Parts: sequence; structure tokens; C-alpha cells
Amino acid sequence: MGIKGLLPFVARASRKGAITEFKGKTIAVDVSCLLHRSFTGCAFDVAQGKRSQVYINLIRRYIDLLLRLECHVILVFDGQPLPAKKDTNQRRSQSRSHNLELGLICMENGDRAQAFKHFQMSAGITPDIVQHAIEEFRTILNVDIIVAPYEADAQLAHLIKSGIADAVVTEDSDLIPFGCETIIFKLKEDSSCVIYERKLLHKCVNRGLASKFNFDVFRRICIMSGCDYFPDGIPKVGLQKSVN
Repeated sequence: MGIKGLLPFVARASRKGAITEFKGKTIAVDVSCLLHRSFTGCAFDVAQGKRSQVYINLIRRYIDLLLRLECHVILVFDGQPLPAKKDTNQRRSQSRSHNLELGLICMENGDRAQAFKHFQMSAGITPDIVQHAIEEFRTILNVDIIVAPYEADAQLAHLIKSGIADAVVTEDSDLIPFGCETIIFKLKEDSSCVIYERKLLHKCVNRGLASKFNFDVFRRICIMSGCDYFPDGIPKVGLQKSVN
């Protein structure tokens, strides 16, 4: 959904923790977030359509961290583009193409540093990158792989709501309005993380609203403040103004 300011808004429903709290649990991983993060280290390869071990190694480190805790890991990949986000996806695609062109121009001019910046902004997850990752991890014991019908968000939320997974590892705050009960943000290799719990979300609104907090209303507020499905939102209506 791309909701601006959502993570700071839910600070009272979040706490510092450690992934060790989830030992033996089933953890769903939003792989797209890991892939996008890894592109900072392999932008040149991705821009040229080449496979890279950089994103494979990053995903593997997270898998290894969870497997050491005897977790069942479910890797969830994005599937087809969501029709409801056609305009947003088109703008992003145009931006990536434009940055790729600028990157190639910079390379021709010998400005490798500036080219790298443009290549980073041009990097996107391709079907071949997804296939590469699946090939690497599909045979690992206690690791399952799901390619969502469309975006991974809804699939991850379904895994939580149906009781298949106990928590989601992601950097995408969109999982909050999708209704995930427990989300693990900012997971580091030293096991530290930030743990969001939906049951504490009422603490993020003023006292007058807390007693009659309604998650469906909260979701609508997120949409009205501006998201991928309603990019401009309602003018001058943000999260804080909507709930206070």
C-alpha cells in the first residue's frame, strides 16, 4: 500500500525484541524485501539482466538464522502484477526504465559512481531472479516456497490469519493494514528485531478512540491517507489527523 508514516504511527504497538523469541515457530518471509535490499550490492548485474550471488547470499543468511532456531521457514515471492495497482506499477516501471537509460549514459561517460546510483533505482525483481532463488532454496529441509497469485502481501496475511505461520519477517509496513497479527521488522543477523503486535494497535490512537478501536476503520484510514491503490489520498488527511 505504501502508506507514509505508518511505522512511526504504530510505535506503541511495537517493541524491540529478538528473533530467538520465535524458536520452533513457523516464520513466513517476505522475500521481495530481501531482494530489494540486496540490489544495493549487485545493481550492475541486475541492470544487465545477470544473476547474482549477492541476493542469494542475503536470503540464505536469513534462512540459516531461522533454521538455527528450529523454525519452519516459508519463503513467499510476489506473483503476477496486481491489476488494482496498474497505474502505480506503470509509474514505477517507467521510473526504472528511465534510470536504466541514465545509468547506461553515465557508464558511457565514465561516471561509474553515478551510474551505480541510477542502476540501483532501476533494479526490479524479474521472473528470472525469482526462478534463481527458487532453484537455490527449494531442496532445503524445513524451507517451503510459495509464489503468490499476485503480490506477496495478501498471501503472507493469509498464512498468518489461517494459523499456518506464526509471524512474518518483512520491511514492508503494508502488512499492518493487511491485518497480520505479528510482524518482525528490522531483523538483523545478531537476532535483534522490532516486533509489531496487532493486539496493541489500539494504543496508537487517543484515549477517546482506544476503547472503541475498530481495525476495519483503521484500514480505511490508511487507505484515505494515501496508498498504492489510492495514491493521492484525501488532501490534508494523514494518519495522525484521521485518528485524533
